[in-house]
Amino acid sequence: MSHDARRNEQNEHQRIARLIKTGICPDKWCCVCGYALRRTEDAVKCASGICQNFCHVICLHGNSDFACDQTASLRDLAGIAVPVEFLLHNPPAEEAPVQPPLTEEEELLNLPSNQLITIVRNLRAELSRKNSLLTFFNTFSENLASKRDAVVTVLQLIDNIQATKSSIDSLEVNSIACTANAERIDKEWCGKTNTHSAAKAWWTSGKPRPLKSCFTQPPPLPEAPETADQEAQSYSHTLSLPQSSNTFPDPNHSHTSVQLRQRCSRDAYAQPRHRSRHTSPQPQRRRTRRPSSQQQHHVSQRQPTQPQRSDKRNSFCQNCKIKGHSQEDCRKNQFCEFCHRHGHEEQSCRTKLSEERQERLFRSLSAEQSHNNNILVQTLQRQLSLLPHLNSGLLRTSWPGVTPHQAHHPYSGWPGATPYQHHQLPAN
Repeated sequence: MSHDARRNEQNEHQRIARLIKTGICPDKWCCVCGYALRRTEDAVKCASGICQNFCHVICLHGNSDFACDQTASLRDLAGIAVPVEFLLHNPPAEEAPVQPPLTEEEELLNLPSNQLITIVRNLRAELSRKNSLLTFFNTFSENLASKRDAVVTVLQLIDNIQATKSSIDSLEVNSIACTANAERIDKEWCGKTNTHSAAKAWWTSGKPRPLKSCFTQPPPLPEAPETADQEAQSYSHTLSLPQSSNTFPDPNHSHTSVQLRQRCSRDAYAQPRHRSRHTSPQPQRRRTRRPSSQQQHHVSQRQPTQPQRSDKRNSFCQNCKIKGHSQEDCRKNQFCEFCHRHGHEEQSCRTKLSEERQERLFRSLSAEQSHNNNILVQTLQRQLSLLPHLNSGLLRTSWPGVTPHQAHHPYSGWPGATPYQHHQLPAN
């Protein structure tokens, strides 16, 4: 057999390499021209059936059948002077035979004596360490099981401390007062005046500026003197109280002067619509008995203080166009000095604001308390589940109403040991 025949037999029905080396290599191409096979072009497959080589019908030059060994002659007819090359398929390299792993006995037999001595020493040290751990665990578990109630109490105390600390850290500090107590507000104001230099100078100046804020506590009603002489004497005694410009007077000793200043400032700067509420009571004058004729005449001309129900129903307000009240009693005439709005009075505004603050405070405290209780219960259940599973019935008998964790199983004891006996804690 010649060399060419042997070569053809070796390369028979192998995939012929593409003639064009540039560009993207398609899946199928013509063995003669090297162009890709398109759906619009007719192509013929090798007649052997098992070959993957194709050829265009145009490149056959009138032949109907195609064989891959005719590729060189067809290229000569087409004027392509390129020899035929085949795609080389490198066979997979043979893997080295895997040797079976040696058994433990064979591995130990192959080791030298010094390595065997080292292994034995390490095993003895590890066995001694494991035995000591098991002994300590047995002693600790027995001691812990006998003091289970004390452990649960300590865990509960720790959880309470952590919950309290977290709640204190998470509280928002607000400077808004949550009280409507007039005495407490006045006490805080006196303390602020003692510590503030400008307020102290204003207090001791004797001529305080009129404050635009509302008074939280009305002045106490003074006892009416029996005669005009006693009234003048008490008034002159009030004006003659000593006032020191260098030292700050004690608020307890200057209570009368403070009442006088409040009364004067209210009378001087109060608006007409609030004058009926904040005016200080005037001292009663000495009454003289009138003749019976004048007294009868005065009684006959006296008007009723309150309108009758029929007049109130028939009254009509020109401001809000609503029946049932007069224009003088309309709510639109009311003005609040606290929020500077019409339609309500200052006392109702402060009362409503105080109630809202107290409600928000109570809600926040109740929510915080419920949150802390939930954290306490969850932490207690988690800590109880981490305790050693020794005599699960102990928890059920010691803590009524609490179901033990699902992982708690009856304790059978260590091999060769006696079952655990429950002992009650001695009463203190």
